Amino acid sequence: FNRVEVLLHLIQSLITQSLDDGIIRVPAPIISRVYQTLSRGFVNLLNAKKIADTRFPFPFAQLISLLLFANIFLTPILVTSIFTQPALCVIFSVIPIFGMSCLNFIGVELENPFGQDDNDLPLDHFQGEMNNCLLMLLHSSADLLPDVDALRCMTDVDEIREIMMEERELDPSFPSKPSSPKSTGSTSLPPPKPRPPKRTLSSTLERGSSLDTIGNESPVEDSNLLAALPSSPTGCSEHSQGSQAIKEKPKRLSHILRADKLQNEEQVKQEAMMQGLERMILNLQSIKTAVEEQAKKVSESTQAMSEFCIHLDEMMHQQRPLRTEGRPSRRRNWECERLMRCM
Repeated sequence: FNRVEVLLHLIQSLITQSLDDGIIRVPAPIISRVYQTLSRGFVNLLNAKKIADTRFPFPFAQLISLLLFANIFLTPILVTSIFTQPALCVIFSVIPIFGMSCLNFIGVELENPFGQDDNDLPLDHFQGEMNNCLLMLLHSSADLLPDVDALRCMTDVDEIREIMMEERELDPSFPSKPSSPKSTGSTSLPPPKPRPPKRTLSSTLERGSSLDTIGNESPVEDSNLLAALPSSPTGCSEHSQGSQAIKEKPKRLSHILRADKLQNEEQVKQEAMMQGLERMILNLQSIKTAVEEQAKKVSESTQAMSEFCIHLDEMMHQQRPLRTEGRPSRRRNWECERLMRCM
């Protein structure tokens, strides 16, 4: 009983049944990638089983062990017959035997990398990481759809570029722009023009101004705001009402921005519709001119055919005289009728 194959079959059956019931409404290419990913994981599992089940050839392993055993006994005898000093004999005997034995044991460890030994793969660690990834996907915050806030997001390209340039100037770690080597003399650049003070949304809302005059007012200093605050209790109530109105203004501003966005979309749709109608009118006009030219050609061909029939009738009348006075030939009448049918 193989649990992996059974679970794989159950998952594939569940996906297929959900597609038939309409629970999963996903295009066919994406579903094919799901089946492909499942099959690829199963293929990798079969490859791991091949590595674990396929052993090193037994005769080859026995031959390597026999040769290593012979090397252990023959190497010291050969080295002592060459060198007379005991230190050199020990060095040149131990190092080759130790190296060949280490290579043999390393091959034995690599033969099966699955298990609980120190040199085996950390399969428990891999399984724990996979389980953490699956649990992360089951979290409620993993299915949030990204959105853009109309109040917090900047969409003006010029304003974004100005802010980036200011941050670059204030950041000391950012490298300064190197001077061009072509400039030999010292040229004095004109001083930059003073920029007008920027208006922020918070300062605009704190002023308590109407939404229609937001773009035309100048910033108000904090001292003027403190001087404008009333000291009487009624003034405090009015100030609290004003603060509530200020809190409600971002909502009104978001509604206005949404309305402007919808209005712009409607204008774009109307312009696209008008362009489509203009193209349709041009196509109809071209079709009309083509039909008129074709009708003109048909009328010309009909007129030419009628003249040809009249000319043919005159020629036949000249070549074949009348049999009787006032009675034309039957053959001539039959030919004329056939020509008229062809017309």
